[in-house]
Amino acid sequence: MKAIILAAGVGSRIKRFSLKKHKSLIKIGNKSLLTRIVDQLIDINIKDILIVTGHKSEQIKKEIKMKAKFVYFPGYRSSNNLQTLLYVSNKIKGPFLCLFSDIFFDKKILLKLKKSTKHICLAVDTSKVLKDTMRIKKKNNTITDIGSEIKVSDGDGNFIGIAKFSKKGAENLKKSLKFYKYNYTDYYTIALKRLIKKKIRISYFEVKSLYWTEIDFYKDYLKLKKKYAGK
Repeated sequence: MKAIILAAGVGSRIKRFSLKKHKSLIKIGNKSLLTRIVDQLIDINIKDILIVTGHKSEQIKKEIKMKAKFVYFPGYRSSNNLQTLLYVSNKIKGPFLCLFSDIFFDKKILLKLKKSTKHICLAVDTSKVLKDTMRIKKKNNTITDIGSEIKVSDGDGNFIGIAKFSKKGAENLKKSLKFYKYNYTDYYTIALKRLIKKKIRISYFEVKSLYWTEIDFYKDYLKLKKKYAGK
């Protein structure tokens, strides 16, 4: 199984870091977010790791070194991660995990997703519905909608930025991504939204009590740093 980490973005919402370094290289304890993700993937025996870079690309390559392969996405300044994933879609030839690079999470989430037999399975947290993350709606163990346009009051939970695709699921994703080849503003989740409309089932794994957080703002960093100081 391959893992693709989307790490091209500028991280404009946390400028006090992103002007000097890539957001994924923020350190929590003795490791950066990205190094921690890569090490967790290796720990669960996923060693075919591709990191799609853009902003501060050389910093990422210098830190991760030989632990992963890299592809530089030149259009990172004028697009969102839909285009980032589409840019490397030719390298998706089988089952894979897709991860955002600015998340901190329990390794057990990766283990659970890796074992999933569903064609498309997203890690979601239904214990809360957050304002600044990708929200989902669900029914009968299936995701019925996904997107930041879903109102907090209407959402059933949040997509935490980690998804698993089987070979068939990956093929469906690639077709849907290509449909949006001229869309430079959206996250790749709009391709999932299209699959839902086409009656292709998208399942989910409920993270329950397993910890996760996304670093979008400085307050997120301060909260996480305090929680995991020295770890």
